[in-house]
Amino acid sequence: MLIPIKTITFSNAKPWLIVTHSPYYTHENVIPRFYSYRSLGVLLMRLLQNIHNIDVATFQRCHNLKGCQKLTLFSRWVSKTADGPLYIIAAIPMAIYGYLEFLPWVFAAFIFERSSYFILKNFFKRNRPPQAIPDFQSAIIPSDRFSFPSGHTSAAFLMAVLMCSLYPQLYYLLLPWACTVGASRVMLGVHFPTDTLAGAALGSSCGIVILNLRVIA
Repeated sequence: MLIPIKTITFSNAKPWLIVTHSPYYTHENVIPRFYSYRSLGVLLMRLLQNIHNIDVATFQRCHNLKGCQKLTLFSRWVSKTADGPLYIIAAIPMAIYGYLEFLPWVFAAFIFERSSYFILKNFFKRNRPPQAIPDFQSAIIPSDRFSFPSGHTSAAFLMAVLMCSLYPQLYYLLLPWACTVGASRVMLGVHFPTDTLAGAALGSSCGIVILNLRVIA
């Protein structure tokens, strides 16, 4: 069952103030102060509603796939490969093979990515699927309350970008791995597809920014 965004209402005192209500978010105002013409606001909300409906429909199709239970079990193991402690272990080969000077940039990249991640997550405050979809339960208990963006996916793409800059031959291994991590978070029921797309964009962008700063420095 799709969960549409509820009716848009306009402030009588301020006709340019658009107020929205959605089960997708914990707070009532998706766009708390969006000053524009009413027609532009309606167009924007229709776009958000279409994205919302496609997002939920895609999520539900993933969970209605044949063999969903096996995919969920596989997703548990894939998701664990993107847990935080494993990234510390990944730094060991860099030290062994003479990339010590690159390690500070790796740490800087993760600090940049984690900071951006926490800011976005607490700004959007998007509910996770179990809170947004009635009678749905995730396969695992998430580490925090909010859903957007996906932290596992963001970290995986960040690591993929950084490692591929050192070992270009690993591109065909690391990129599919990062994509699989994102898909696993959807199959585990803790993220919507757009959460993982945003995570992929965030992680990749942070990695590219740090690599360019390294070149300039």
